[in-house]
Amino acid sequence: MQLITFHNWQLAIDSKATAAFYSRDLEQCYCDDCDRYRLMMQHRSNPLQPLFQQLGIDPLKPANLSYFDDPTEPFYIADYHFVGRMVDGALCTDSHFTTENTMQLSNVTIGFSEELTMLEDDFPSPVLQLTVVVAVPKTVRIQEISSPFITLD
Repeated sequence: MQLITFHNWQLAIDSKATAAFYSRDLEQCYCDDCDRYRLMMQHRSNPLQPLFQQLGIDPLKPANLSYFDDPTEPFYIADYHFVGRMVDGALCTDSHFTTENTMQLSNVTIGFSEELTMLEDDFPSPVLQLTVVVAVPKTVRIQEISSPFITLD
C-alpha cells in the first residue's frame, strides 16, 4: 500500500490492484445520460483526472451512476471503488455529505466513504468508495458544452 495525501485526506492505496480490476470488461449502462457522463469524464478539463489516475480508477466505469434532472441544477452522482483505506480525514456517508467531509473542485464535489454502493463481489479489499457529484450548469445543455467543468454565474 502506498500513502497519498489528497486535500484533507491521507489514504493508503493499491493503485495497481485497482487498475487491474478496472481493466476488466465491467457491465455499464449506455443510456444517453450515462453516455454524456462518460463524455464529460473523458474531457481534458476534468479536474479529477489526476486523482483517478493516482487511485487506478477508470473514470468511464463507475460502479453506480445516476442522473438527476433537477430543474434548478441538474447533476450526476457516480460511485467508484478503489483498493485502499482511510488513514486520516473525514469520511462521508449518503446521509452525511457536507463541506466538512467533502471537497469541491469547480462544479464537482467528491467524498470518500466506507459505505459501498454496488460493489462487485470479487473486488479486492480493503475497499473505499469515491463519490463524485457533478453539477451541470442550468444555462448549458450537456450536448452543447465544450468544457463541462466550468462554473457559470
